[in-house]
Amino acid sequence: MDAPTRQGFYWRALKTIPNLEIIEGNFVVREKTFPQFPYIHIGGNPLNPPLTVRVVKREEKGSDVNLASHLLYDNCINDANESIVISNDADLVTPIEIVTTKLGKSVTVVNPNRTSYMRKDRIHHAIHKDLKRVATNVYPSINDPIFPKSQFPVSLTDIQGTFTKPSTWV
Repeated sequence: MDAPTRQGFYWRALKTIPNLEIIEGNFVVREKTFPQFPYIHIGGNPLNPPLTVRVVKREEKGSDVNLASHLLYDNCINDANESIVISNDADLVTPIEIVTTKLGKSVTVVNPNRTSYMRKDRIHHAIHKDLKRVATNVYPSINDPIFPKSQFPVSLTDIQGTFTKPSTWV
C-alpha cells in the first residue's frame, strides 16, 4: 500500500474523532538552481563560481500559517480552553505566545519527531527552545511508551462503512 493510500486511511480514521478538524497546507513544485555538489568551478578555477544544476523542488506551503490562524481563531472566537499543537516548527512561537500570555490559555506543544540526542549519558529529545519558552506544557517527542496508548482500534466505522487499519501500521 502506497503512502497516499495509507494517509487516506489515517485521515479517514482521524475524521471519526468528534470535533477534530484537519487543517491542510499545500505543495508547490518549483524548479530552482543550486550549485552543483561537489563543487566544480567554471574553468577549474576556484575563484570562479561553481557550476549549477536545475532541481525540481517540492515544498509544503501554508500549513504553519493555517495552523497559527486556527489556533488564534479557536482561542479568541470559539473560546477554546486548551490547545495541543503537534509540531516543532518555531514559526508557531508567536501565535502560541499570544494564546498563552495575552489570552491566558493553555497550549501544550508535542514534538512529532522521534529524534533524540545524547547529553551527559542521557537521551534527550530535541524540542525548539523558543517553543519550550512560550508553551504551557511540552512533550519532547512522541515516544514508544505513548504509541500503544495512542493507537486507533484495528477496525473503525464511519459513514462509508467499516475499514481496517493497514497491516504496515505499528
